[in-house]
Amino acid sequence: MTGPFIAMALLCQRLDRQPDGTVDVRGIVDGVEVELPTDVTTAEPVVISLLAVVSLRAGTTRGSKEVTVQGQYPSGATGPAVSRRMQFSNSFPNATLTVPLELEIDQAGIYWFDVSADGQLLTRISLLVQRKA
Repeated sequence: MTGPFIAMALLCQRLDRQPDGTVDVRGIVDGVEVELPTDVTTAEPVVISLLAVVSLRAGTTRGSKEVTVQGQYPSGATGPAVSRRMQFSNSFPNATLTVPLELEIDQAGIYWFDVSADGQLLTRISLLVQRKA
């Protein structure tokens, strides 16, 4: 066994921290409908706010890992990335990364968010964006 392994990877609207230390995930988002401009060259993109939540389990991995969430547009173009160094130890074999996202949506399709550790792809999170009818 190696690791780290994905326990949870999703997009949501918010997290609620409880007094006992647990966290409730609220408003899991798989897709959205938005009013997209017909002429993207002159119009402002639609901005939506979400949280990317990635929860990892170390497995037998110990030490530091660079965990990255890398966006990709429906066109295939690479979007912004956020990286955090996460430490896995016997005392703390689990880690959760929360990334606030302000997504500028200018096209319909599937937006992908690749989750990797030290450059190795662990999983992908998708967001389906549809044009509001």
